[in-house]
Amino acid sequence: MIGINVDYRSAPKDSPAYCFLHAGYCNSLIKAGAVPMMIPPLDDEADVRRILDLLDGMLFIGGADLDCRTDGYMLHPSLRLLDPRRENFDRRLMQMVADRRMPVMGVGCGMQLLNVSQGATSSCTFPKICRGRCRTST
Repeated sequence: MIGINVDYRSAPKDSPAYCFLHAGYCNSLIKAGAVPMMIPPLDDEADVRRILDLLDGMLFIGGADLDCRTDGYMLHPSLRLLDPRRENFDRRLMQMVADRRMPVMGVGCGMQLLNVSQGATSSCTFPKICRGRCRTST
């Protein structure tokens, strides 16, 4: 069984907050023979530990950008930040996974989170690093 964190959107005005996950993550794990378990941003650490006890590994999904100010960097104006509830939970979850030395894979910001959670550095100015050599799509 492989855990997957999910994306989160705060409640906009008079609509409820919601969690979601691109089906491709689950479909890929199922195709590989794994059973995916989606993990919403939980507040109770004991609940998270109970879930992690059931897992063989963890997949951290992509999404918007990490708030690099948390890691001591200046915020670049081109960044589109994760919802704070998701980012805070993902950072706690990554630390719990690392403490257990569980197998982990990250995609996009999930890989960035894995990187910074283990003490590596990250750059918040990808367009500056590319200097026109990288093509991006919106």
